[in-house]
Amino acid sequence: MATDKKSRAKKGRRLTLPLFSLAHNPYMEVELLGELRKEEMTLSAADGPKAVDLVTVLNLESGEEGNLLLPTLVASAIRNLGEVVDGKRLIIERGAKVPGKRYYAYEVFEAE
Repeated sequence: MATDKKSRAKKGRRLTLPLFSLAHNPYMEVELLGELRKEEMTLSAADGPKAVDLVTVLNLESGEEGNLLLPTLVASAIRNLGEVVDGKRLIIERGAKVPGKRYYAYEVFEAE
């Protein structure tokens, strides 16, 4: 008897998490589910692999768990919260592109 994909997917904890990017989401409300970490990742074929900052989060709008790819400015703001960030809720807003640069301005708020 064949099992459909949806019923198989709901039987256990998901081991492959989606990747969230602030480049595609200008506003996110998240709960941090772990500590920041560096991982090697290939973001474009031209650049090859490079170390990126990631954190596992719960997207509070969709309820989906995933890994959030962090721009340097956002990772720095999270590091400034202190050593224990697990369980903290954040609002992250992407602003306009910084004039003369290739990156965006970000604002990070600790939600209450």
